[in-house]
Amino acid sequence: MNEPSGPTFVGARGQSWIDVTLATAPIAKRIADWTLRSDTSSDHRVIAFSVVEEEGGAPEIEKGFVTRSVNWRAFSSELEGILADREWEEMTSIDKEPEIDRRVAMLTGAITEAASNTLQRRRARVRPVTWWTPVLTQLKKEYYRARRRYQECRNDERRPELRKESKHSYRVYRNGVRCQKKKSWDQFIVEES
Repeated sequence: MNEPSGPTFVGARGQSWIDVTLATAPIAKRIADWTLRSDTSSDHRVIAFSVVEEEGGAPEIEKGFVTRSVNWRAFSSELEGILADREWEEMTSIDKEPEIDRRVAMLTGAITEAASNTLQRRRARVRPVTWWTPVLTQLKKEYYRARRRYQECRNDERRPELRKESKHSYRVYRNGVRCQKKKSWDQFIVEES
Protein backbone atom coordinates (compact mmCIF):
# COMPACT_ATOMS: atom_id res chain seq x y z
CA MET A 1 0.00 0.00 0.00
CA ASN A 2 2.91 2.36 0.56
CA GLU A 3 3.00 5.03 -2.08
CA PRO A 4 6.27 6.54 -3.29
CA SER A 5 6.12 9.56 -1.00
CA GLY A 6 9.39 9.24 0.83
CA PRO A 7 10.93 7.08 3.55
CA THR A 8 8.85 6.08 6.56
CA PHE A 9 11.86 6.20 8.89
CA VAL A 10 14.22 9.17 9.07
CA GLY A 11 16.86 9.06 11.81
CA ALA A 12 20.39 10.12 12.64
CA ARG A 13 21.78 6.89 11.15
CA GLY A 14 19.88 7.15 7.88
CA GLN A 15 16.49 6.62 6.38
CA SER A 16 14.45 3.66 5.14
CA TRP A 17 11.06 2.44 4.01
CA ILE A 18 10.76 0.01 6.96
CA ASP A 19 7.13 0.74 7.91
CA VAL A 20 4.55 -0.65 5.52
CA THR A 21 0.79 -0.76 5.15
CA LEU A 22 -0.61 -4.16 4.18
CA ALA A 23 -4.20 -4.88 3.15
CA THR A 24 -6.19 -7.61 1.50
CA ALA A 25 -7.24 -6.95 -2.11
CA PRO A 26 -10.86 -5.99 -1.30
CA ILE A 27 -9.75 -3.56 1.43
CA ALA A 28 -6.89 -2.16 -0.67
CA LYS A 29 -9.42 -0.94 -3.25
CA ARG A 30 -11.13 1.06 -0.51
CA ILE A 31 -8.04 2.81 0.91
CA ALA A 32 -7.87 6.53 0.20
CA ASP A 33 -5.74 9.52 1.25
CA TRP A 34 -2.62 7.48 2.09
CA THR A 35 -0.07 9.99 3.44
CA LEU A 36 3.05 10.22 5.59
CA ARG A 37 3.07 12.79 8.38
CA SER A 38 6.05 14.06 10.34
CA ASP A 39 4.08 15.42 13.31
CA THR A 40 5.57 12.99 15.80
CA SER A 41 8.56 12.93 18.13
CA SER A 42 9.56 9.52 16.78
CA ASP A 43 12.03 8.80 13.97
CA HIS A 44 9.18 6.92 12.30
CA ARG A 45 6.78 9.02 10.27
CA VAL A 46 3.05 8.53 10.86
CA ILE A 47 1.24 6.61 8.13
CA ALA A 48 -2.31 7.93 7.79
CA PHE A 49 -5.08 6.74 5.49
CA SER A 50 -8.84 6.36 5.26
CA VAL A 51 -10.89 3.28 4.48
CA VAL A 52 -13.90 4.26 2.43
CA GLU A 53 -17.06 2.36 3.33
CA GLU A 54 -18.81 0.70 0.44
CA GLU A 55 -22.35 1.73 -0.43
CA GLY A 56 -24.88 -0.28 1.50
CA GLY A 57 -22.64 -0.75 4.55
CA ALA A 58 -19.99 -3.32 5.25
CA PRO A 59 -19.45 -5.89 2.51
CA GLU A 60 -20.71 -9.41 3.12
CA ILE A 61 -17.86 -11.86 3.51
CA GLU A 62 -17.90 -14.58 0.88
CA LYS A 63 -17.57 -18.06 2.28
CA GLY A 64 -15.53 -20.66 0.44
CA PHE A 65 -16.88 -23.83 -1.13
CA VAL A 66 -16.96 -27.39 0.17
CA THR A 67 -14.75 -29.37 -2.25
CA ARG A 68 -14.56 -32.78 -0.58
CA SER A 69 -17.48 -34.51 -2.27
CA VAL A 70 -18.03 -32.56 -5.47
CA ASN A 71 -19.79 -33.75 -8.56
CA TRP A 72 -17.09 -32.47 -10.92
CA ARG A 73 -19.06 -33.47 -14.02
CA ALA A 74 -21.95 -31.24 -12.97
CA PHE A 75 -19.49 -28.42 -12.20
CA SER A 76 -17.74 -28.82 -15.60
CA SER A 77 -21.05 -28.91 -17.43
CA GLU A 78 -22.22 -25.76 -15.62
CA LEU A 79 -18.95 -23.96 -16.35
CA GLU A 80 -19.07 -24.91 -20.05
CA GLY A 81 -22.65 -23.58 -20.26
CA ILE A 82 -21.71 -20.28 -18.62
CA LEU A 83 -18.67 -19.83 -20.88
CA ALA A 84 -20.80 -20.61 -23.96
CA ASP A 85 -23.35 -17.99 -22.88
CA ARG A 86 -20.58 -15.42 -22.48
CA GLU A 87 -19.11 -16.23 -25.88
CA TRP A 88 -15.76 -17.23 -24.44
CA GLU A 89 -13.02 -17.14 -27.03
CA GLU A 90 -10.39 -19.85 -26.97
CA MET A 91 -7.13 -18.76 -25.42
CA THR A 92 -4.87 -17.40 -28.06
CA SER A 93 -1.71 -15.41 -27.78
CA ILE A 94 -2.56 -12.24 -25.85
CA ASP A 95 0.03 -9.53 -25.53
CA LYS A 96 -1.98 -6.57 -24.23
CA GLU A 97 -2.45 -6.27 -20.47
CA PRO A 98 -6.06 -4.95 -20.58
CA GLU A 99 -7.11 -7.98 -22.65
CA ILE A 100 -5.41 -10.36 -20.20
CA ASP A 101 -7.15 -8.66 -17.26
CA ARG A 102 -10.52 -8.80 -19.04
CA ARG A 103 -10.18 -12.52 -19.79
CA VAL A 104 -8.97 -13.36 -16.28
CA ALA A 105 -11.91 -11.45 -14.78
CA MET A 106 -14.33 -13.20 -17.15
CA LEU A 107 -12.94 -16.66 -16.38
CA THR A 108 -12.83 -16.01 -12.62
CA GLY A 109 -16.43 -14.80 -12.67
CA ALA A 110 -17.53 -17.86 -14.67
CA ILE A 111 -15.77 -20.29 -12.28
CA THR A 112 -17.26 -18.55 -9.24
CA GLU A 113 -20.74 -18.60 -10.77
CA ALA A 114 -20.46 -22.29 -11.67
CA ALA A 115 -19.26 -23.07 -8.15
CA SER A 116 -22.13 -21.08 -6.63
CA ASN A 117 -24.62 -23.03 -8.75
CA THR A 118 -23.22 -26.52 -8.10
CA LEU A 119 -21.20 -26.55 -4.85
CA GLN A 120 -22.18 -26.06 -1.22
CA ARG A 121 -20.86 -23.03 0.62
CA ARG A 122 -18.56 -23.62 3.55
CA ARG A 123 -20.06 -22.60 6.90
CA ALA A 124 -18.50 -19.58 8.54
CA ARG A 125 -16.48 -20.50 11.59
CA VAL A 126 -14.19 -18.71 13.94
CA ARG A 127 -10.64 -19.83 13.40
CA PRO A 128 -8.78 -20.45 16.62
CA VAL A 129 -5.62 -18.47 17.11
CA THR A 130 -2.50 -20.55 16.69
CA TRP A 131 -0.83 -19.26 19.83
CA TRP A 132 -3.60 -20.21 22.30
CA THR A 133 -2.69 -22.92 24.81
CA PRO A 134 -4.50 -24.93 27.53
CA VAL A 135 -2.52 -22.97 30.12
CA LEU A 136 -4.05 -19.71 28.80
CA THR A 137 -7.51 -21.28 29.00
CA GLN A 138 -6.86 -22.12 32.65
CA LEU A 139 -5.52 -18.62 33.41
CA LYS A 140 -8.58 -17.09 31.76
CA LYS A 141 -10.93 -19.26 33.85
CA GLU A 142 -9.07 -18.33 37.02
CA TYR A 143 -9.31 -14.62 36.16
CA TYR A 144 -13.06 -14.84 35.39
CA ARG A 145 -13.62 -16.80 38.62
CA ALA A 146 -11.72 -14.18 40.69
CA ARG A 147 -13.52 -11.31 38.98
CA ARG A 148 -16.92 -12.92 39.57
CA ARG A 149 -16.10 -13.48 43.28
CA TYR A 150 -15.19 -9.79 43.59
CA GLN A 151 -18.26 -8.54 41.71
CA GLU A 152 -20.68 -10.74 43.67
CA CYS A 153 -19.15 -10.05 47.10
CA ARG A 154 -21.43 -8.09 49.45
CA ASN A 155 -19.04 -8.15 52.41
CA ASP A 156 -17.41 -4.69 52.56
CA GLU A 157 -14.45 -5.98 54.59
CA ARG A 158 -13.59 -8.72 52.09
CA ARG A 159 -14.11 -6.69 48.87
CA PRO A 160 -10.66 -4.98 48.81
CA GLU A 161 -8.92 -8.36 49.19
CA LEU A 162 -11.04 -9.90 46.42
CA ARG A 163 -10.38 -6.87 44.21
CA LYS A 164 -6.62 -7.38 44.64
CA GLU A 165 -6.98 -11.06 43.77
CA SER A 166 -9.03 -10.18 40.68
CA LYS A 167 -6.48 -7.62 39.48
CA HIS A 168 -3.61 -10.04 40.15
CA SER A 169 -5.39 -12.82 38.21
CA TYR A 170 -5.95 -10.41 35.32
CA ARG A 171 -2.27 -9.39 35.22
CA VAL A 172 -1.14 -13.03 35.25
CA TYR A 173 -3.59 -13.88 32.43
CA ARG A 174 -2.67 -10.77 30.38
CA ASN A 175 1.07 -11.45 30.77
CA GLY A 176 0.54 -15.08 29.74
CA VAL A 177 -1.25 -13.95 26.57
CA ARG A 178 1.47 -11.41 25.78
CA CYS A 179 4.26 -13.94 26.30
CA GLN A 180 2.50 -16.57 24.17
CA LYS A 181 1.84 -14.07 21.36
CA LYS A 182 5.47 -12.95 21.37
CA LYS A 183 6.70 -16.54 21.43
CA SER A 184 4.42 -17.38 18.49
CA TRP A 185 5.53 -14.28 16.56
CA ASP A 186 9.21 -15.05 17.15
CA GLN A 187 8.65 -18.62 15.96
CA PHE A 188 6.85 -17.33 12.85
CA ILE A 189 9.75 -14.98 12.05
CA VAL A 190 12.29 -17.82 12.41
CA GLU A 191 10.21 -20.13 10.18
CA GLU A 192 9.72 -17.47 7.48
CA SER A 193 13.37 -16.38 7.31
